[in-house]
Amino acid sequence: MDDSQLNERILELLQQPGRSSYLALWEIVTRSADYQPYSDGLRFANELASEERWVEAIEAAHATMPNLLLSPRAHLLLAYLYDQLGNDRGVQMEVLFAQACLEGILDTGNGTAEAPYLVTRTSDEYDVLEHLEKTFTQQALCEQGNRHFDVLTCGDGSELWFDITEPYSRLSGQRSRE
Repeated sequence: MDDSQLNERILELLQQPGRSSYLALWEIVTRSADYQPYSDGLRFANELASEERWVEAIEAAHATMPNLLLSPRAHLLLAYLYDQLGNDRGVQMEVLFAQACLEGILDTGNGTAEAPYLVTRTSDEYDVLEHLEKTFTQQALCEQGNRHFDVLTCGDGSELWFDITEPYSRLSGQRSRE
């Protein structure tokens, strides 16, 4: 997919956040040869931010794209960095992007075993947890047939299920749907 098609899908997510627009980008991200769901891509950007090297931190965060394109955390970090530079438009755009990512994730299911949320990386699970104002107590990997799930148990005893079949397949170098 070329950049113009990717940009069209991004615009769709921002204008009409939800399941359909999120899944269109989810397919692009997870099918990319550069997709690394367990990468620590924001570490360097966070280090630069801790040194107040705002412009370099923004560049480092942008360098993680499109791998972290659907990561609410990545966009919230970018919003913070733009805020440090007084770039209100950048802040608004990245907050909008983070919200659209969360809406998209939440529209992929309801967090149950029957309808788990679909994410591109484990950190997205914790972004959802925080958004839902739940506290984390434990995480378990659950395998059902050829599908893999992360099950987060919350402080109130509830569980949130996340379908991690595609990200998990990258651990062994296999694609889940080839």
